[in-house]
Amino acid sequence: MKFIITLILLAPTFLYSEIKVEKHTLIQNKKTDFDYGSGIEFRKKSTYGSTTFYLIPSGEFVITNGKEKKKSKNIPHIAIGKIKKNRKDKKAKFTLEQKFPIYFEDDKKLKVDLEGIATDKNETAWIVDELNHSILRLSLESGIIDKQIDLSKYFDILNKATDNRGLEGITVTPDGKIYISMQSVIDKENSIRLFEYDPKNSKTNSYEIFVDKNEYLDVSEIKIGDIQAIDNNRFLIAEHGLNKKEKYISRIFLITKNNNEIQKELLVNLSDFGWKYSKTEGLGLIDSDKIAVTNDISEFNSKTHLWIVTLDKPLFIWSWKDWAIIIILLLIFLVGSFISILFLFKKK
Repeated sequence: MKFIITLILLAPTFLYSEIKVEKHTLIQNKKTDFDYGSGIEFRKKSTYGSTTFYLIPSGEFVITNGKEKKKSKNIPHIAIGKIKKNRKDKKAKFTLEQKFPIYFEDDKKLKVDLEGIATDKNETAWIVDELNHSILRLSLESGIIDKQIDLSKYFDILNKATDNRGLEGITVTPDGKIYISMQSVIDKENSIRLFEYDPKNSKTNSYEIFVDKNEYLDVSEIKIGDIQAIDNNRFLIAEHGLNKKEKYISRIFLITKNNNEIQKELLVNLSDFGWKYSKTEGLGLIDSDKIAVTNDISEFNSKTHLWIVTLDKPLFIWSWKDWAIIIILLLIFLVGSFISILFLFKKK
């Protein structure tokens, strides 16, 4: 009996065997002035089979007040992207559904370079602004930015960052803490910094994500494009750069926060599956076994590509899917046992 119960509890881990990739390209109106891919956050799955994400536009913008947002075409905003299968040909398309502007309620103006987006339990979005070493807090309902936090006041090392190589990825853990990753090393170090900020009390911490310099053309080529929380101590990171053969490699690592140290484990090498895009800058968690990866537009890539990667093992066992599998297997076991008992009684 113990063996059967153990088998049922471990059943979800046996259902994952190989990595699978579902590839999409963002379809946009030709008149659009915006590019996407520098940040992505999973939004929700609908009962009709569609999957939606929050996206932020690439490039520099000036955030103004609610009045001026209506006068300019170059409006900083959050977009909602959707993957939906066509009922006729069953092919999935990745399109933009809507855009809503973000702005200050007062007369403040701020030039920004938006790099990453994360959401918390309170329908609040946090966006990384690389240009000002800051993070912005805003309401997903109104688009109003009610707080700008200058992280260089807490982490002096940010002032040493190379231009356009500062803050890059952002994520929120279940306990409400915010983690922000830098894009590159500082002063030829062999690690990239990860910052922790608690919005409840402004307490901070800093960690080092060590990188292997021998795998890249130069240490300055190593970049972390985005970070995604799994739980309070485990995260995914998208690491990419030019290798010794001057080819771009993009890999997803699992990192674990253990006291003040970071442990690192390779999950998937995207390059092995045909990922050839130079700026791997969007990373989102869809389910226990599914992640979303996007590239930012660059001189080498004129389109935004989204890959849904099914991993060969679950990142956490107790998702709703795993519970459903366990319950179904348990019901099958109970029904089978009941039928067996009835059969034995009839024999007697």
